Amino acid sequence: MRQKKDIALGIQDYRKIKENNYYYVDKTRMISEFLKRKAEVTLITRPRRFGKTLNMSMLAEFLDITKDSKDIFSDTDIMKTDYTSEMNSYPVIFLSLKDAKGTRNLMVKQIKLALLAEYQKFSEVFLRQSYIEQMIYERTLQELLDYNSGSLSGIDNALYFLSKAAFNYYQKPVILLIDEYDTPFLEAHMNGFYKEIHNELAVMMSSALKGNEYLHLAMLTGIQRVAKENIFSGLNNLLVCTVKDPEYADCFGFTFSETQTLLNYYGIELGEEVRAMYDGYSFSEVDIYNPWSILNYAQRGTLEPYWVNTSENKMIRSAMMQCDKTFYHGYEKLIEKGTLTTFIQPENSFYEMPSTSSLWGLLLNSGMITIEHKLEPGYYQIRIPNKEVKTAFIGLTGTVLCIGLAHRGKSVEAVWDKKENKTLNNSTAN
Repeated sequence: MRQKKDIALGIQDYRKIKENNYYYVDKTRMISEFLKRKAEVTLITRPRRFGKTLNMSMLAEFLDITKDSKDIFSDTDIMKTDYTSEMNSYPVIFLSLKDAKGTRNLMVKQIKLALLAEYQKFSEVFLRQSYIEQMIYERTLQELLDYNSGSLSGIDNALYFLSKAAFNYYQKPVILLIDEYDTPFLEAHMNGFYKEIHNELAVMMSSALKGNEYLHLAMLTGIQRVAKENIFSGLNNLLVCTVKDPEYADCFGFTFSETQTLLNYYGIELGEEVRAMYDGYSFSEVDIYNPWSILNYAQRGTLEPYWVNTSENKMIRSAMMQCDKTFYHGYEKLIEKGTLTTFIQPENSFYEMPSTSSLWGLLLNSGMITIEHKLEPGYYQIRIPNKEVKTAFIGLTGTVLCIGLAHRGKSVEAVWDKKENKTLNNSTAN
């Protein structure tokens, strides 16, 4: 009997998955969509653990001029298209900011180390430069090497300068990929040093994206669209793809057929219990399963809420602490009725435009709710996707109930009893 392929749980490196013969759900059609659309800058927002980093790694491997990728794409969908001629044709800058978390010093260190890795990758392009370019390179490198300073000062030109050097060396325009670009912005906001890192980081990104004559195409992924007035304003060819938009709808998460094929491969039936636990997402009317949970279920064979144990709800809790009566009443209705019709702005960051509509947008982009029906412009009927996510709402409901009681003018300590699914009121207040 042929041995089954291992499950690449938590592995986000496309080459590693293919070279080690892990089971891979083919998402290479994303490459052809990226090249076909030719939007100069594409921003895709999706929940955590829905395959953003792996897809960006896949894009980088296919396009990178420094690599030979024929073997790791030989059995994939992209090889059935006309875009095979684009393989390994561009210098690719791939910057992942998913680890830019924690204190200010830790965040700055992770950002600079990520940039240093790309500078090291392109080290040979700096060997033939003019005197002035060499001076800029040395000064930028000096700033990056000072990664324990806690300061991003001096890196505002780092990505633009790297793309210029790569273009001059290869005589090919650059592909820029920035994975989890919003992580440092959101982390800095929650930890109280947003203003201290925002400007340098936003300028570094915007200088590489706006008016960069050495840029061919760029893609950014994240949970939210943040710092839009600094990074994205003035971009004439910007494509923003949230979970409500049709572009790339089936490229993140697993479709029904992908989920069924995967589970059948491991001898597991895709029954109603599995669907109720992990299905239920609707990305522009495409039925999507949670990929992290499906992979965990295929490996362990136990129906458990895997995603909620990894999802970082600190950001959502922080936003909910600022919610108003309108959100509170809508939240109550969603829990009670199972659906809610409301106005949502998923394109706006809650931390830049705090409002009920952007808070619902945060929950939508984070995977806590999904769209049941699209109504008139801006209005949607929403619901909780599945049983797994309902367990996450149990953890959040205590926070929202406390806020609701406060809005009602009561001084109440509310405790959410997970076992009984009710609020235990420990106060004598009326």
